[in-house]
Amino acid sequence: MDWLHDPNLVFYAPLYKLDGLKFKSEDAYGHLLTVIGAPWVIQGRAFAVNDQITASTAPSLRMGTGDLTIIAWFKAAQPSDPKAVFQFGGSVAGGKRYNLSLPDIDTDADMLEFQMDDNATNFQAKTPFTDWDSWVFFAGAKDGNTARTYVNGEAGDTLDVTGIGTLDSPNNRGLSIGSGIIESSGAITAAMTGSVGECWIYNRALNPQEIQHAYLETKWRYR
Repeated sequence: MDWLHDPNLVFYAPLYKLDGLKFKSEDAYGHLLTVIGAPWVIQGRAFAVNDQITASTAPSLRMGTGDLTIIAWFKAAQPSDPKAVFQFGGSVAGGKRYNLSLPDIDTDADMLEFQMDDNATNFQAKTPFTDWDSWVFFAGAKDGNTARTYVNGEAGDTLDVTGIGTLDSPNNRGLSIGSGIIESSGAITAAMTGSVGECWIYNRALNPQEIQHAYLETKWRYR
């Protein structure tokens, strides 16, 4: 099935062609996105300390205990502390979330991370990465009790997530690109330095062949 016309695609934002301060995602749900800073550049949107793109919480983005896939094309500077690339949900005050992120360089140097936090356990599937300031296609998929990562279409880490609870919470702050969100206040946190080209969310686990197909169909934009 075409990755872009998959009925399980619940969010798709091709930032390389979406300019302006407000625009809608190009999926069946048309999520309204709001830009804070994050200037448009030829391959997407640029992010620094106070930049962010957000969308309000929506039932289609709430995964509960179900399967999911989250994908982003981005390039980032090597972080000195944890940074969020693409996230739904928030942190603290009962926050629950799933995201693609860059871990703390002091404890997990040169890693990419697929994170799912049910506010009881923070599950982190991590993959070695050293090509900072270069475009990368990074995906995380939850398939039952297994989380998998993919870098440039190739399989990375596998993590047992048996016992993971719901990723939904009553006060989910919504979706953010280029940073995280503090659950209780909605403030920007963990902002990355770099660019994001496009990002996807599916409410099912894409298989390795589908992940590779999405990578091969889009990589020409980032070379």
